Amino acid sequence: MDRGAGRRKIYLIDDYDMFLEAVKENPDFRDQIKEKYMPADQKPDTEIPEKRQAAGLAITERILTETSKSFSQPGQAILKSIRGEHNPARLLALSLSRELSGLRLSEIAQIFQIRSYRTVAAGCCRFKKLLQENTEIKKRHAKIHLTCSQGKT
Repeated sequence: MDRGAGRRKIYLIDDYDMFLEAVKENPDFRDQIKEKYMPADQKPDTEIPEKRQAAGLAITERILTETSKSFSQPGQAILKSIRGEHNPARLLALSLSRELSGLRLSEIAQIFQIRSYRTVAAGCCRFKKLLQENTEIKKRHAKIHLTCSQGKT
């Protein structure tokens, strides 16, 4: 039944101590698991926080550019909010940034010059409702989502 020397089978959570010992015996355990279960071409870039943030910022910039083109609004109009003014382009950009960038809500809030991450979450909820009501916004969302999720061409 043993597939290799030094390997131990773990069946229950009760064997957690044994599992920890096995990990301590093999310092390359984590790398071996990554190699086995994550193909080299699919390894995430999110292990390094700076790399995750840089990738997220690039995607968010692309979202802002595409949203600006789609709505024929300057980028500053999407980044700034005026109280009481309905701005579907801003909500779309917020929502897509949350979906595609991998940034935290607080990081998205900084980009869009919002004080609280909760405002980003609330804007995304408002946008979901808007998507259900407005087919034109739904079409623009699908087009921008497709463009921004494909990467640079």
